[in-house]
Amino acid sequence: MSPRHAGLLARLACWQATSAAVLVHVDLRHMRSINRLSGPDCGDQLLRRVLQQMRAWAGPDGIAEHVRSNEFVGIKPIDHAQAAADEAAALRQRLVDLSYASPMGKSHAAVAIGLQLARPGADWPRLLAEAAEACQRAKQRGVNQISTPAVLFDEGAAEPVHASRVAAFRELQANGRLRLYPQPIMDIRGATPRLAKAEFLIRMQDGGSAVP
Repeated sequence: MSPRHAGLLARLACWQATSAAVLVHVDLRHMRSINRLSGPDCGDQLLRRVLQQMRAWAGPDGIAEHVRSNEFVGIKPIDHAQAAADEAAALRQRLVDLSYASPMGKSHAAVAIGLQLARPGADWPRLLAEAAEACQRAKQRGVNQISTPAVLFDEGAAEPVHASRVAAFRELQANGRLRLYPQPIMDIRGATPRLAKAEFLIRMQDGGSAVP
């Protein structure tokens, strides 16, 4: 275990937040190329700016640390488990907005993010390892991806929260791929049927076709 990881575990053991929290493992992509093409000073500055943005995202009640090379860990209290995917997406936006000078002109940071739900008193070594594994899955999927566990369980909720479904819905919404379709409800009690009201269904657009 690296000294940075040991320090992070010590801080997490003393963490006093009482709510659920979103735990993220962030990998800043392409650091070898950034150091080679833009210089190590540029790379070091970008690492510092990533940590600054993560600390701003975590806020005064959260934690953000640079744990090794191009990897970071952040934890932020949230009101409910459904907010975990949204918070990870907000952090991703903060980080990909960071730019640096390269031989090709202004370039933007690229990241991979692994997500876990955490609570105070949790098994932090296990959760950190699971978040790191999720980050590896995000890297395999491409650039600027977020990998979530299949289920984020909220102890205060009657049912598990399917984080991957929440993230997928947010992605469809952001890309304008959700459509509302009215379904008329007719009143047939009189001699002539009439439109009484309507209910709306949400469908996603997939390859130009609407899918329920």
